[in-house]
Parts: sequence; structure tokens; C-alpha cells
Amino acid sequence: MGKVNWLSPRIILPEDHGALGFGVALGFWVFLHPWFWVALAAFEAVVAVKETAWDPRNEENQPFFWEGAKDLGAYQVGIALCLVLLYLAHLL
Repeated sequence: MGKVNWLSPRIILPEDHGALGFGVALGFWVFLHPWFWVALAAFEAVVAVKETAWDPRNEENQPFFWEGAKDLGAYQVGIALCLVLLYLAHLL
């Protein structure tokens, strides 16, 4: 096993998508609290269209399976982590 390149696109790009999902969800919670679920559903729709329709047509080597699915999954992980932390903060 060799040295890990933490700045490799295979590592850093999913992290970027996850961080973006987390940040958007947190921003919606802070700034759009009454409309949080509506805004989050709209963001999910935009991300799904981006990863399934836009990226495969407009980015090189970005078919939905597996690159787009991996990106979409990273968004979901970031959003889920944000929701879990918001729930835990609510319990305090």
C-alpha cells in the first residue's frame, strides 16, 4: 500500500460535494428556517437534475453511473450529517 494523495480528485471531489450539501442544508436552516423543508426539497431536485442530465452531457467523463451517482450520494451524506447534527443540537 502506497502513500495516499489526499488531494486526488477521487478523494477531494466527493468531499467537496458532501461539504456543499452540508453547507447548503445548514444555510437553509439558518436563513430560511420556516421554509427549510421546501428549500431543501428544491435543492435536492436541482442536484438530481444536475447529476443525471447536466453533468453527463456537459462534463467530460461524467456518466451518471458511477460518477454522477457517487456525487449525488456525497451530497446526500453531507445533508444527512447536517440533519443529524441539527437534531442532536435540538435535543440539548
